[in-house]
Amino acid sequence: MTDGRGGRPGAGEPPPRTRPATARARTTARALAVVRALNLALAAVLALAAASAATGALGACGGEGAAEVAGEKYVGFWRAVDVALADCTLMKVWQDGDAYLVRVDCEIPRPASAEGDVLHVMPVPELSASSSPDPFLDPLLAFDLEVKSGRVVLRSPQGSASPVEVELEKLTEAAYEERLATLSDDRVRTELMELAAAVQAWAEVHGGRPPAAGLLAPDSEFAHSLARLGAGWPTNPFTAEPMHAGAGPGDFTYSTADRDFELIGYLSDGEAYAAE
Repeated sequence: MTDGRGGRPGAGEPPPRTRPATARARTTARALAVVRALNLALAAVLALAAASAATGALGACGGEGAAEVAGEKYVGFWRAVDVALADCTLMKVWQDGDAYLVRVDCEIPRPASAEGDVLHVMPVPELSASSSPDPFLDPLLAFDLEVKSGRVVLRSPQGSASPVEVELEKLTEAAYEERLATLSDDRVRTELMELAAAVQAWAEVHGGRPPAAGLLAPDSEFAHSLARLGAGWPTNPFTAEPMHAGAGPGDFTYSTADRDFELIGYLSDGEAYAAE
């Protein structure tokens, strides 16, 4: 059968047009790119949602981590720029587990807690009635450490009758230890002179005889007699414990010979200091 032109039907018609392979490849690549972009966008949205949820969970936990970080800025060794105004010279702040401890000059460490950007420092705990009060920053009073205009300052608590604010200067540990040794040596000399004066006062009311060696100890009859002089038993500035007989820094040796006595204290380098 022919189409009247001697050929088969449709034999003279051009074949249907087909899309080139390169065009199909470009279309497929564009589709894959769109899918890939959508996946990346979805992943970003999910990551943002997860981060928001984590932030909310941290806030719901009470912010303990934030308080810990806030307190860490005060950890280290410090010197009061204005000693007369601060009534103290040196300060050491360190972390003990979840809490903070602060040692002012030679006193026993005080507990402290971080609240926001402020470190609240409590009074000296369990201050012994037989101990002599620290002549510098009152151990019975609380104070705060705070950052103001990029400076760490010591200030009296809010509402104090006599507000005080003193700048603190950061020290290296070596500089702090050197200054503390000098301060402690001065304190040993002062404590020994006061103790020697108490021995002389005892002798005046005991026939000129100084107390026996065994009486120069905390909680002894002689130690209790110091209260009548408005004093307390001296404190070893190196240990923040009551002074006692010994040859270590801040300790003393005491001996009597009839109406005479010898009282010797020991400094940071082992040097002996005789109280007169």
